[in-house]
Amino acid sequence: RARNDAILVGSNTLREDNPKLDCRIMGLKDASPIKIIISKDLDFSENLKAFSKYSKRSLIFTSIGSKKNILRFKNINADIFKFKLNDFKLKNILEKISELGVSNLIVEGGSKIFGSFIKSQLVDSIMIFRSGHFIGNKGLQAFDLENFNFSSKNLNLKLKNFFLIDDNHLE
Repeated sequence: RARNDAILVGSNTLREDNPKLDCRIMGLKDASPIKIIISKDLDFSENLKAFSKYSKRSLIFTSIGSKKNILRFKNINADIFKFKLNDFKLKNILEKISELGVSNLIVEGGSKIFGSFIKSQLVDSIMIFRSGHFIGNKGLQAFDLENFNFSSKNLNLKLKNFFLIDDNHLE
């Protein structure tokens, strides 16, 4: 995370996992990236771990126009960017993120967000972390490509490296 300008998740990941989205390795906390949340409806609480009082700046991208709903976020260190529903597209959001000075972005969350990036061919590389523990059918699908009518043959992915980290794998 410390090697990136920003870290991006969708509202489902934010709600379900309640992640901090920061660096917790000693000496790297101040290198935590800007947090970027994509949420069409602002359907998450402002009291989540990602918005703690010690948190770095957050950028929230939404299509909702309700000032009342947006006012919930006035006490956190966040900038809210509103798009018209027709303009609420990943490409437009990424253009705005780039204008704000973000050039290295890590997308860390959610099968819908991952699927959207892959479908839009907005991915430079994919890093897959896998636990060495088998969890059976209780796991979550990493990429939601089902609703995209998209073939994995178009991805043209090649395994470049494989690392063992304790009992975990990084591909």
